[in-house]
Amino acid sequence: GFLCSASHEAYAQKHSLLQHSVVLKPEEFRALCEGRAPQWAKIVLLRALLRSIQLGETPRAPLEEVARKAAGVRWLLWLDADALVLDHDRRLEQLMRPRGKAFR
Repeated sequence: GFLCSASHEAYAQKHSLLQHSVVLKPEEFRALCEGRAPQWAKIVLLRALLRSIQLGETPRAPLEEVARKAAGVRWLLWLDADALVLDHDRRLEQLMRPRGKAFR
């Protein structure tokens, strides 16, 4: 919801990260999921975004803008709309670092 989205935006801004919220209408979810449950939309969206970044394919709406902004990124992170970021002082790199290895 709105509170979680505001939390995502504030965290991204604080840490100079690219953040983009994808908000879809129910009919857009159904079209993306091609008959599957709506939870599959995130898989379809992330796959299209990865293909755009890695292969240069042009994604369909609603990803054109975020794909343009994300060109050349090294990491993607999906946060569900109901995921609240509580600790804005901790950087994502701290959470993604493999045990005993430096983050690159």
